[in-house]
Amino acid sequence: MRQQSTVTTWAKKNFMLWFMENYPLRANGGRKILTYLLEKKPALGFLHIIENGSLFRPLLVVSSENAGMPSCLLITVRDSLSNPDSILEYLENFEADSGNKLFLTFYFPDREKCRPFWQVSEEGALIIPSERIKNLQFDFELRLLLAEERKKLRRQELMAEIDEALARGEKRVFQQLARELKNL
Repeated sequence: MRQQSTVTTWAKKNFMLWFMENYPLRANGGRKILTYLLEKKPALGFLHIIENGSLFRPLLVVSSENAGMPSCLLITVRDSLSNPDSILEYLENFEADSGNKLFLTFYFPDREKCRPFWQVSEEGALIIPSERIKNLQFDFELRLLLAEERKKLRRQELMAEIDEALARGEKRVFQQLARELKNL
């Protein structure tokens, strides 16, 4: 990974716009969050686009439709948020004035070969051996994939439960399951 000392806000903005133009985003969660960050110009100043997110918090993960990762996920020291509205609420209350940083990583097909991504990616000075970082990153990405798979399974279960509730005419159960599916 090439290390850069500074990535301009202009470069970050252009990459995020390029990403949204070139990769379909599932369920508009990622698009909603990236649009919010683009509209909040000060946000780009404390935002750092990184390749390896396993070590950095708070970490925002945005994935394209065909990446197999969660569409959007925010991992803080205490929480893991996947609901776009909850992530936006967190971002609105994020205190950048106190020197906090927000780390953002993207998952999309051909990420490893994507020159625009590498041009805006930056990593902090790490004193951890690169092989250890690779192992941590692998574990991190494996957890993301498993979380996405669990979410898919739960979505299928909810769809089946919704069908059953409709067949039985249970309006309240249907509404409750539909809310849970929407929040998933």
